Amino acid sequence: MIFSSNLNNYVQLFRNGAIEAIDTTVLEPYAGYPDFVPVGAFEQRITAAVAQYVAIQKKLGFGPPVFVMLTMIGVKGFKASTGPQTLGYHSIDRDVLILPDVAVEDFNSSIEQIMKPIFDTVAQSAGLPESPSNRGQRI
Repeated sequence: MIFSSNLNNYVQLFRNGAIEAIDTTVLEPYAGYPDFVPVGAFEQRITAAVAQYVAIQKKLGFGPPVFVMLTMIGVKGFKASTGPQTLGYHSIDRDVLILPDVAVEDFNSSIEQIMKPIFDTVAQSAGLPESPSNRGQRI
């Protein structure tokens, strides 16, 4: 087991290849605007972390499938922002947002495409029709 921690987050790698990560700073108030999800920055940060964790599993010899499960805690009342001065009209209506699980079936797949159902759910929970992302980052 490898363990890394600071006051705001931690990452733990288990012997079976499972990785548990918690980040309490991903939705910190940005530029004086509390209680909103900066969709682009949020998605980039999550995509980069998932790509890094999958790359670690690949390097250690763990094969697919790899399952990604994401839960957002403390988000009731948050709105989504897709750019400067754009906030969704609706806010997230629950404190704990349990997002759909996704599977990485192939290590050469686009992490962004794999994460799209999760990102769409976050956007939809804040009143947007879907996530605006489609960058296709590969591992």
